[in-house]
Amino acid sequence: MNPDCLGEASIAILAYKNYHYVANVSDIRYGEDSMLSASRGEARTVFVVGGASGIGLASATLLGQKGWRVVIGDRNADALDRAREVLDSEGIPVILLDLDVSDPSSVNHAFDKVSKDYGIDSLVNAAGILQMGTILDVDESEWNKILN
Repeated sequence: MNPDCLGEASIAILAYKNYHYVANVSDIRYGEDSMLSASRGEARTVFVVGGASGIGLASATLLGQKGWRVVIGDRNADALDRAREVLDSEGIPVILLDLDVSDPSSVNHAFDKVSKDYGIDSLVNAAGILQMGTILDVDESEWNKILN
């Protein structure tokens, strides 16, 4: 997957320590001295939650290309396998974790593991639910799942 698929109008919101960086993806794609380029000799870790597809996978690919250690957490095992194939084809090593953001114990376990094993220098939260149809087609339980 090429990060260019995000397009010029896409927005990236990345948390870096206590700072938030918001930019058009085209703005962060270039420049070796940008905040998003991992320093030489220093392995910085980005944890991409919901990173097995879509914007999450594109963000993981982009940051992996910039030298970051990439950890992806996602609940979709098949999508995690496809993400590994994509990142392997780009020469980007990746650590994959089963993570369901709707389950607090899953979230706690994943963040504890990544923090202990690698540290977390940056977080990309790209987890979400895609619901097809109009808002009128969504029942209350599905609505609560989307918002929670």
